Amino acid sequence: MRSPIIAGTFRRRGLILGAAIVASIAWFLISGQAEWRIWEMVPFVALLAGLAWGAWSRRRRPEAFVVDSGTPAFGTGLSSADVYWAFAMLLVEANLAARERSSWVSGPGWFAAAVSLWCLGVLVAALVLLRFQGVQLRPAGLVVSRLFGTLIVPWEALAPGYPVPMPAKADSMPLTYVRPELVRHRGLTIGRRWVHIPEIHAGFLAAAIRYYVAHPQDRAAIGTETEHDRLLRALTARPPSEHET
Repeated sequence: MRSPIIAGTFRRRGLILGAAIVASIAWFLISGQAEWRIWEMVPFVALLAGLAWGAWSRRRRPEAFVVDSGTPAFGTGLSSADVYWAFAMLLVEANLAARERSSWVSGPGWFAAAVSLWCLGVLVAALVLLRFQGVQLRPAGLVVSRLFGTLIVPWEALAPGYPVPMPAKADSMPLTYVRPELVRHRGLTIGRRWVHIPEIHAGFLAAAIRYYVAHPQDRAAIGTETEHDRLLRALTARPPSEHET
């Protein structure tokens, strides 16, 4: 039986990957039949639009979590950069495959096999990019998801008063342990004392972690809208220096 700190779902990842695959297949079919050169510009326009969207999203840094009542957890959400690159890879794959469509269908067997393996590799790479990478606060502790692995940090392992206040746009955050032997990992994780911060206000994330380290009685309600609203009120009532620098 999976422990409550590991258990969870990846609904957002599946929806985004499914949408990307459908878009790629549609593009492959349309571009393979179209005679107009304008179709060849669609992937590049999409890439530029995605890049602009990713840059805009990166500046927002909300002071709020994504509430996942199913896990339950408070999460930092998907990284816009990872979503952008996954879509970009699949669009480029579909465009190149469409250009070589005739060779793929009527060419030698080795060529079809090579193209198929290449497409499969791109699909796997997109799936890896769409893997949730960020931080989740759960009743049992932190779950830090990285590209190839997951760091699992029980609340009891964290030192009171930490992490220290962080600048709003910090990209990483140090973790200070009093019981490092409780920290576990799954897959490949390099560095257990640093956390990458995706689409969230870094000072807000640090303040929320400090709060739940100091208030174990409130952890059981993590993952509910009511607790999220109460957490926001509790952090807002504190001096700004405690969660914004």
